[in-house]
Amino acid sequence: MGRVKRNKIIIRVLILGILAVGIISGRNFIKQRPGQLQPAAQTQGSVKYWTCAMHPSVKSAQPGKCPLCGMDLIPVETQVAPVYEEEAKEGAFYGCGIKEFGHCPHCDEGKPDAQCICGEHKFMIKGEEINCPVCGRKLEKLSKEDLSSISKNIAGTLALSKRQMELSGIANAKVIKANVFKEIRTVGKIAYDPDLTIAQEEYLIALETFNKVSNSPDSDVVRRAGDLVEKSKFRLKVLGMSDAQLEELEEAKESQRSLILPEDKVWVYADIYEYELSWIKEGLTVRVTTQAYAGEEFKGVIRAINPILDPATRSLRVRLEIDNLMKKLKPEMFVDVFIQAELSDDVLSVGREAILDTGARKIVWVDSGQGSFEAREITVGPEGLALIDGQRIKVFPVLSGLTEGEYVVTKGNFLLDSQSQLTGGMSVLWGGATEIKEEETKTESAPPATQHKH
Repeated sequence: MGRVKRNKIIIRVLILGILAVGIISGRNFIKQRPGQLQPAAQTQGSVKYWTCAMHPSVKSAQPGKCPLCGMDLIPVETQVAPVYEEEAKEGAFYGCGIKEFGHCPHCDEGKPDAQCICGEHKFMIKGEEINCPVCGRKLEKLSKEDLSSISKNIAGTLALSKRQMELSGIANAKVIKANVFKEIRTVGKIAYDPDLTIAQEEYLIALETFNKVSNSPDSDVVRRAGDLVEKSKFRLKVLGMSDAQLEELEEAKESQRSLILPEDKVWVYADIYEYELSWIKEGLTVRVTTQAYAGEEFKGVIRAINPILDPATRSLRVRLEIDNLMKKLKPEMFVDVFIQAELSDDVLSVGREAILDTGARKIVWVDSGQGSFEAREITVGPEGLALIDGQRIKVFPVLSGLTEGEYVVTKGNFLLDSQSQLTGGMSVLWGGATEIKEEETKTESAPPATQHKH
């Protein structure tokens, strides 16, 4: 009886085992029904280097601790994409959003959906007109060459869910044309320049001498008088006088006494830094204030710009002609100078907060709508101000890269750049990462491994 009972138990165990194997085989058969693309192999990538989840710039060939924060370094593996049997045969990719979105529309990986590993949908083959099982869109077929071209164009794209956008506090602004201007403030000094006065006197004397001897039969005398005029004229230009001022000096036939004594008009010397020179030109209006006469403004214009940059201060001296009807401004007085400059026409402009400056490039995140964002390199002019909705906003005139009516991210763009590092987009601040692998570790305390390319 004992042997019979044991045999029955063994038979029951065998039957249960056969049923379990059959159920598992049936599920695999259902999953691998015809018309679906299944991975033929999924291989683990080798460890490329070790890095810190908080400081991706840290790289090490061996595991250890982060030198910046002390956290355990995590491995970064070389990315190995799944190989599909039918794909290997036909050399084609399929997806429902490659052409329109440039990435998988059903996840936040930011990759072409033909390469997406989010697991939300499979890609059909066999030439059947099968729709995406998630959204119902018709699947499109592209060759590997087409996909490579598309991948280059979408390297800087990123997709966020509505929830992610709300948590990130992302805000955008419309790219518009505006009147961009610049108010340059610098310190000036009322001119007391006896050297320039003497140089003007020498030029007038040389000019008078040349006029007297111009009809002389001695050509050598005429030549030497002409050389003296040219040398005196060159010295005045080096001291900061323009051609227009030289013509005025020749017509007036007397030096400017305001350089040494108070007159109805005085000269002010002011220094403009190199990075502001693009805004400066002769004829711009200026305002001058001084502590001696608080609350009072003296107006004038820029008359001359020194042709030589000061190598020590990286600045250029400009000469201002200021009205001094009451003779309040005295030589050697210090003044505050305000120069108002503006571009000639309304130009396309973008707020300074929208630009990520890498040093070599200027990048903005363009809001393409429906949670899609694109990192785009733009070319801008010098920073200025614009009145937008009654407020003075710091802006850059856009020379290329944007069109009127587009929307750029003004708040949360650093978060977008950080997210692009995690999802395979183009990180503009970390040198342009384009292939980043993120895997969940089995331990709760360890952060996800992230691959960065710098």
